[in-house]
Amino acid sequence: MKHQEFNQNQNIKAALDQYSPEFKPFFETRVMGKIAQLASSDYTHLFNRAFRRLLLSGVAAVIILLITIFINDGGFSTDALVGTSNLNIENLTAMTIIGH
Repeated sequence: MKHQEFNQNQNIKAALDQYSPEFKPFFETRVMGKIAQLASSDYTHLFNRAFRRLLLSGVAAVIILLITIFINDGGFSTDALVGTSNLNIENLTAMTIIGH
């Protein structure tokens, strides 16, 4: 059994020793050029596409938020934008006393 396995391994080794791949001239240069071309074009395109989607959804969210603030408070005052337009000094004092 071991003798048969040894012969099979020898045949494989002999076949691999005789194999010599032949490539066309400048094979490495062409492969590296194609890799560089694919890497630069695909990733840049994907990044731009993802950035546009995030930008559009972010702008839409800001617009919806501003419309909501305008409807609830009737304007764009600093207090309305920060979210403190409904608070008065008595409420703030009560919240700070309870907080301690």
